[in-house]
Amino acid sequence: MRTFFVWAIIFFSLPIAFFQPFYGVLIWAWTSYFRPHDLAWGAGELRLSYYIALATLGGVLFSRERFRIIPVRETFLCAALLVTLMVAADHAEFSQGYAWEKVQQYAKVLLMTVLTAALVINAKRFRILAWTIAISIGGLGFKGGLLGSIRGARLAGPGGFIADNNDFALALNMSLPFFLYLAQEEKRRFVKLGLYFVFLFSVVAIVLTYSRGGFIGLGAVFFMLWLRSKRKLLASMVIVFAGILGFLAAPQSYVERIAGISKYRSDPSALGRINAWQACWNIAVEHPLTGIGPRNLVPSVFRRYAPHPEDYHVAHNIYFQTMADGGFLLLAVFLGLVFGCFLSLRKLRRQVPVRPDTEWFHGGCRMLEASFVAYQASGFFLSRNDFDLFYHLVGMVIALKALAAQIPRTVETDARAPKGPRELAVVRLAPATGGA
Repeated sequence: MRTFFVWAIIFFSLPIAFFQPFYGVLIWAWTSYFRPHDLAWGAGELRLSYYIALATLGGVLFSRERFRIIPVRETFLCAALLVTLMVAADHAEFSQGYAWEKVQQYAKVLLMTVLTAALVINAKRFRILAWTIAISIGGLGFKGGLLGSIRGARLAGPGGFIADNNDFALALNMSLPFFLYLAQEEKRRFVKLGLYFVFLFSVVAIVLTYSRGGFIGLGAVFFMLWLRSKRKLLASMVIVFAGILGFLAAPQSYVERIAGISKYRSDPSALGRINAWQACWNIAVEHPLTGIGPRNLVPSVFRRYAPHPEDYHVAHNIYFQTMADGGFLLLAVFLGLVFGCFLSLRKLRRQVPVRPDTEWFHGGCRMLEASFVAYQASGFFLSRNDFDLFYHLVGMVIALKALAAQIPRTVETDARAPKGPRELAVVRLAPATGGA
């Protein structure tokens, strides 16, 4: 029954995505993050997000939906990232086939990044996309946190790019700011309360993944949420309560695993990662412009660069993995994209005036900043430089830069309007001048 339900949604979504491309962006986010086909019998191997991306692209090209590529720094860096990956794949050391498969995955994700930026043309669409991402990941977090705490289970993701426990913890950490942002925007009390419950049980789910990278990312996102919150007392209460709930749900084995972070010198897993980082550094030194190509850090290649050749590990670090994939050149482009988004969000918060009508904009900036911090902190222990959600958030940053140009910078009062003791002045919003 579930398989039929998933098939029905996708079957009817493809033509809608063609005629309404923004709907294609939403259904792509839902299938990528909630992974409904992994919950249905026999549908887990379907490349649903791929077909939805194609339908959305076709709709953009042939429908009446207004579309334009937004020419900002992040857009050019996405293009540079793809070109650099293509060059690295062409110089792959072990298998060009493996490398080009990874490039194709990057191309799909970056395509949806550009489409997201172009189709989120107003505040309403920005909120709808934020809701879609939050519901998709939050549904898994709420279910995992609630049932996992009752059963004492160890959690992993449903599949796709959030299949294992570390990736699932990363996605949950990046989604936490979405719940608080939407709760602050929400007027209905029962919906607001529901979002807070999803936040709390998602924290429990992160704990139950047993991911040490997830634990570090959780601490980083807690600090960032408190730092960027306008209501620090309320934020402190929610964060403290979530921390206590997570601590109560944590089994003793999890506490011992986290305590092992400080004992990395005697931890075989930590030593293996350090060995892998040294191998990636050696690769980048020898191949600074091309690396060894995406997906080419296989054991036979690893042994030639690692100080301890037989102790094979994947990079477990977004920065060192990027070094191995494309050398220092790809790392420079990747870091430029990460820090470029931070700089853009900081600049946007300063440029756009703080008014009741712009609160959604400033909240969105704070939300994305906290999500990027979660990605960088957790990503220091994960090989997820190709993480879909990160690039989707880049698209949201580009969209905010375009939307900022539509927001009036000043408020003018009409001096000709009558002003009596019981009369209000007529307020006119001056048109925006210049882009963000």
